Amino acid sequence: MARDERAFEFMMNLLRLTDGFERRLFTERTGLPVSSIQSALDQAEAQGLLTADANMIRPTLRGQRFLNDLLTLFLKEGD
Repeated sequence: MARDERAFEFMMNLLRLTDGFERRLFTERTGLPVSSIQSALDQAEAQGLLTADANMIRPTLRGQRFLNDLLTLFLKEGD
Protein backbone atom coordinates (compact mmCIF):
# COMPACT_ATOMS: atom_id res chain seq x y z
CA MET A 1 0.00 0.00 0.00
CA ALA A 2 1.37 3.42 -0.89
CA ARG A 3 2.45 5.80 1.84
CA ASP A 4 -0.38 8.28 1.28
CA GLU A 5 -2.92 5.46 1.17
CA ARG A 6 -1.83 4.18 4.60
CA ALA A 7 -2.17 7.64 6.11
CA PHE A 8 -5.53 8.25 4.45
CA GLU A 9 -6.95 4.83 5.42
CA PHE A 10 -5.88 5.32 9.01
CA MET A 11 -7.38 8.79 9.21
CA MET A 12 -10.58 7.67 7.49
CA ASN A 13 -11.10 5.01 10.14
CA LEU A 14 -9.97 6.90 13.22
CA LEU A 15 -11.36 10.37 12.57
CA ARG A 16 -14.86 8.91 12.65
CA LEU A 17 -14.33 8.46 16.38
CA THR A 18 -15.48 11.56 18.23
CA ASP A 19 -12.91 10.98 20.99
CA GLY A 20 -10.08 10.95 18.46
CA PHE A 21 -6.92 8.90 18.91
CA GLU A 22 -3.51 9.00 20.50
CA ARG A 23 -0.74 10.21 18.19
CA ARG A 24 1.35 7.09 18.83
CA LEU A 25 -1.35 4.95 17.19
CA PHE A 26 -0.70 6.59 13.83
CA THR A 27 2.91 5.39 13.80
CA GLU A 28 2.07 2.01 15.32
CA ARG A 29 -0.59 1.24 12.73
CA THR A 30 0.89 2.83 9.60
CA GLY A 31 4.63 2.61 10.19
CA LEU A 32 4.85 6.31 9.28
CA PRO A 33 5.92 9.18 11.51
CA VAL A 34 3.27 11.72 12.48
CA SER A 35 5.50 14.30 10.80
CA SER A 36 4.45 12.77 7.45
CA ILE A 37 0.94 14.20 7.97
CA GLN A 38 1.90 17.34 9.91
CA SER A 39 1.03 19.68 7.05
CA ALA A 40 -2.47 18.22 6.82
CA LEU A 41 -2.86 18.37 10.61
CA ASP A 42 -1.85 22.03 10.56
CA GLN A 43 -4.29 22.81 7.73
CA ALA A 44 -7.11 20.93 9.45
CA GLU A 45 -6.46 22.77 12.70
CA ALA A 46 -6.37 26.12 10.93
CA GLN A 47 -9.73 25.32 9.32
CA GLY A 48 -11.23 24.32 12.67
CA LEU A 49 -11.67 20.69 11.59
CA LEU A 50 -9.56 19.08 14.31
CA THR A 51 -7.56 19.74 17.42
CA ALA A 52 -4.15 18.24 17.99
CA ASP A 53 -1.99 18.40 21.08
CA ALA A 54 1.11 16.51 22.17
CA ASN A 55 -0.87 13.30 22.79
CA MET A 56 -4.25 13.37 21.06
CA ILE A 57 -5.78 14.19 17.69
CA ARG A 58 -9.54 14.79 17.71
CA PRO A 59 -12.04 15.96 15.12
CA THR A 60 -13.97 19.04 16.18
CA LEU A 61 -17.73 19.21 15.80
CA ARG A 62 -17.09 21.03 12.51
CA GLY A 63 -14.66 18.26 11.50
CA GLN A 64 -17.31 15.65 12.25
CA ARG A 65 -19.84 17.52 10.15
CA PHE A 66 -17.41 18.02 7.29
CA LEU A 67 -15.54 14.73 7.56
CA ASN A 68 -15.06 14.41 3.80
CA ASP A 69 -13.37 17.83 3.67
CA LEU A 70 -11.17 16.84 6.60
CA LEU A 71 -10.17 13.53 5.02
CA THR A 72 -9.36 15.18 1.69
CA LEU A 73 -6.50 17.00 3.40
CA PHE A 74 -4.85 13.63 4.11
CA LEU A 75 -5.10 12.45 0.50
CA LYS A 76 -2.63 15.17 -0.44
CA GLU A 77 0.02 14.00 2.04
CA GLY A 78 2.84 11.62 1.27
CA ASP A 79 3.56 12.86 -2.29
